[in-house]
Amino acid sequence: MDLRHAPEGALQPLRIPENTVYVLDRKKRELDALDIEIAEIEEEIARAQRRREHVSVRRVAFGRRLQRCARTVGNLHSSGIAFEFHAAAAVELKRGETFDDAIKRERDVVVRLHADRGEVVAAPIPSAQAKALAAPRSSVCHRRETVRWTPCRARRAYLLAEIYPRPRNRSSDGFGLVAWLFKDQLIAALNREIDEDADDAHALSDAARAKRLAEIDAAILAAERREEG
Repeated sequence: MDLRHAPEGALQPLRIPENTVYVLDRKKRELDALDIEIAEIEEEIARAQRRREHVSVRRVAFGRRLQRCARTVGNLHSSGIAFEFHAAAAVELKRGETFDDAIKRERDVVVRLHADRGEVVAAPIPSAQAKALAAPRSSVCHRRETVRWTPCRARRAYLLAEIYPRPRNRSSDGFGLVAWLFKDQLIAALNREIDEDADDAHALSDAARAKRLAEIDAAILAAERREEG
């Protein structure tokens, strides 16, 4: 039947039930939501792939380092060096702290300990110890050996004091002569300089310095083990 020649009033407009329009609109919204969800899943998959590639690169680098460490340990062991093994110390997580936060905290501890170690190394020695070290200790100052004047030719002829007895290779010692002649004045001047620059409040003796360094080194080692554990 040719609808173009249908009598007037034979054709009726197509009517879609209201419930059908509602269903179609709901399905469209569901499809849009599914498209958004699919896009989020694809983005998550891309991030996971990037993380996997990063972990793979780190795994390869770690494997190479492990091989180098194994070779180093083997060489040391073959040379007769003894090893002492320690149990792994796991890092402890605080309230609301992630594993990465704990690792960063331990690394900050190591940095602070290295700074403390530098301060201990740079700490001055007591003024009494400095005076004992600064006091002239040459044989010229203490034994007051005989002095013999001998000519010495360089560009001109000079008279230099030569101290006897001397080691096999005899040489002129002008500073030794001055220290011998003005021993008390020299020691007094050195003591004045030491007193002016002394900082006994922050000074450390050799024993105290060694003890403090040993404590800091032990703390650094413990923090590094927690970080690597």
